[in-house]
Amino acid sequence: RLSILQDKLKEIQLKYNKSFNNKYVKVLVENQSISNPRYFFGRTPFMQSVYLESEKIEIGKEMNVKITSCNHKSLYGIA
Repeated sequence: RLSILQDKLKEIQLKYNKSFNNKYVKVLVENQSISNPRYFFGRTPFMQSVYLESEKIEIGKEMNVKITSCNHKSLYGIA
């Protein structure tokens, strides 16, 4: 039963995250990738993880990010 519930939850999360595709969302930038400094991590006001690409972003800054893709766990975008 747990597996069925988890599959349903994953489906709902993916549908919700897809609703943000090609839209701008406010993101609080939390940190920068160590392995690739062009990538940053932040969160929306709803605590969704957002991975974004940009030349330079100030950590701790809130900014509008265009969401370009997603999966059931995270959003991906450009600043």
